[in-house]
Amino acid sequence: MRRHGWQRPLHPLQIVGMSVFFFLVAAFYCFLGLFLGNRIAEIAITSIFSFVAFSVAFLFVSCAALDPTDRTVYRKKTKGKSTAFRKLNYGFLLAQVVLRVFRKVERKILGTFIRRKYPSLWKSSLLREPLFSFPLVIDDSVAPEIREDEISFCLLCDFEVKKYSKHCRTCNRCVEGFDHHCRWLNNCVGRKNYTTFILLMVFVLTMLMIEGGSAVAIFVRCFVNRKGIEEEFKSRFHLKFPRGVLATASVLLFLMSTYGAAALGQLFFFHMVLIRKGMRTYDYILAMKEENQSMELESLEDSESSSDESIDFGSPEKKQPFTSQLKCSGGRRKTQV
Repeated sequence: MRRHGWQRPLHPLQIVGMSVFFFLVAAFYCFLGLFLGNRIAEIAITSIFSFVAFSVAFLFVSCAALDPTDRTVYRKKTKGKSTAFRKLNYGFLLAQVVLRVFRKVERKILGTFIRRKYPSLWKSSLLREPLFSFPLVIDDSVAPEIREDEISFCLLCDFEVKKYSKHCRTCNRCVEGFDHHCRWLNNCVGRKNYTTFILLMVFVLTMLMIEGGSAVAIFVRCFVNRKGIEEEFKSRFHLKFPRGVLATASVLLFLMSTYGAAALGQLFFFHMVLIRKGMRTYDYILAMKEENQSMELESLEDSESSSDESIDFGSPEKKQPFTSQLKCSGGRRKTQV
């Protein structure tokens, strides 16, 4: 059973994504951010890019590290236990407080836009819990009681889960508020990390736009200010570099950034449409499967009805087979005799 995205083995797409990220960051700091032509623009754009790149790395690590597994059974097991004070673990408490602050910031940013069909449990006081809960978030199993109509049973996991939890065969677990399994994160996206997933896409898109815009600016400078960019490159690296190579590198970085932004932008707007409709990716896939099955059934019914019509309404002037004609003619002769 997989608990998070950093559990081995890592998915190849996860490694590819991290490699592309480090390549784009290195290309910006070593090439794009140094030749924008204006010192103020270089400082401003580099500062913005640094913040965005750090946010992408933090959100990627946290989104892959969050465990979206359904904890209904564990909450029921710890429900009757005493909540007496235990030995305080200050490192754990600090991590829980920081995590709770981060979750509150996430809810404030996207809380007004995300409208998912989760049970009414998550609209209760659980979402309005204080920053420092008593007794200092030691027992994380304290939660409102779950009603029976919000519980279903998973045959694969062999225990009770929430109504909107689904089983992921890749991770071999039930995910609370299952949306989809992301191979780039090597983790499932559910209720606990969906907001982090949306923020990750926003910051990655911003990073790719900054990268592509900087590449376009340097490509233009290669033809507008030829001597200036050659002198800057020589003064910084003490090398004489051909201007055509700089232009080619800018074009390659622009194409890479544009392709990534187009693919990720399509996914981002797809999720925006799903959010506005209150759907999940899993619900969308099920709806598309049902639509395809209904279309196949309609096509089969149409083909069967057309074949029946061809049999019933065939031309009555068809010639009978030669053997039947012989039998009929022989019978007529006998009656005449």
